[in-house]
Amino acid sequence: MPLKTQQSAPRVIDSNPDLQESQSAIFIHEAMKMAFFLNEYRPFGGMPRDCLRLAQEAASRGHHVTIVTRVWQGTPLEAENVDVVLLGNRGLTNARRDHHFLQQTQAWLRTHPADLVLGFFRMPGLDAYFAADPCFEAKVRRLKPRWFRWTRRYRRFSKAEKAVFGHGFGTQVLLLHPGEIDTYAEIYGTERERLHVLPPGIKRPDPQVDHEAARQSVREELNTPPDAPLILLAGSGFRTKGLDRALVALAAQEKNTHLMVAGQDKADTFRLQAEKLGIAERVHFLGGRSDLARLMLGSDVLIHPAYSENTGTVLLEALVHGLPVIASAVCGFASHVKASGGGLVLAEPFSQEDLNRQLSALLSDSRRRKTMRRAGRAYGASQDLYSCHQRAVDLLESFGQAVEPTSKP
Repeated sequence: MPLKTQQSAPRVIDSNPDLQESQSAIFIHEAMKMAFFLNEYRPFGGMPRDCLRLAQEAASRGHHVTIVTRVWQGTPLEAENVDVVLLGNRGLTNARRDHHFLQQTQAWLRTHPADLVLGFFRMPGLDAYFAADPCFEAKVRRLKPRWFRWTRRYRRFSKAEKAVFGHGFGTQVLLLHPGEIDTYAEIYGTERERLHVLPPGIKRPDPQVDHEAARQSVREELNTPPDAPLILLAGSGFRTKGLDRALVALAAQEKNTHLMVAGQDKADTFRLQAEKLGIAERVHFLGGRSDLARLMLGSDVLIHPAYSENTGTVLLEALVHGLPVIASAVCGFASHVKASGGGLVLAEPFSQEDLNRQLSALLSDSRRRKTMRRAGRAYGASQDLYSCHQRAVDLLESFGQAVEPTSKP
């Protein structure tokens, strides 16, 4: 039920310790004041998009949300009952920037008490944590050598994760993948009643979009032949998403096959790899894109051979748009790919030869791709893949009734 509240104009506040006292008066007492802590807002990242959609959903119900971050990229936010506070981005290394930001958030909370504090990164003192990233400790055990546990990076991330999931702590956790429940319970003894699994939260596809027109426009943009097989890899964090694996797989395909890479990340290393493989002219780095649905409709296969992926929202987006998927089994949402029949899940441990072979077979079989397109769309029409943010705010409202206003971690 919507809550009556005083409306406020959208604004971005540049905050620092010298200005905190003068700014404290602009916050309006409303039904619930929520503070969302986010390291960086970059418009093409999955976690920032989740943060913004959660804030907008909470604001639509009459709550006031302040997104506290150190970086805001893209256009200024325009949403009633949502403010953005910038705390600065000091430090020469990621570790120093993280440490400084944590200190700033603690100071900010002391002067701006909130009814509920939601974190999008691991830190002490949260009322709730949005677990978009996979379990750090489990990832270390699976991918890192034993000596990694002696590094400062390991100690820093391990300490932060324990502050959220450790047994006896009170932070409520919003999970995006049910398989994480057993992982956290086993590693940290996390009480299962603190772990709440959300449905996915993709946007519904537009049924009016012309598939053939999108296919033609994408190929015109890339200046590729109309019948050239086109593969899509989408997502920021090219290394984690397995772009190196995708490039090797492309090199094993027919010479007229092209790869689109849509995402916000440094590409120099992968451009060099493409040159060494002799495929540079067939790899198109598009940067972050706001028209991902059009790119999906214009492609033949989505490839996602990730090294680590808590969920893989892009897999669901591809399915509901009728784009066949090839994904590694480590992706949390690979289960949806299997259940839908809209794609293929690679066996673990990962085999490059298997990826090359599966991709070649799928690109050469148009009838199979057509069957997968139909299956993915049907799955999207029959499953709840859309209500993540509504359900999350339902839970935040219930958490807010059980906690005192937070003034310090």
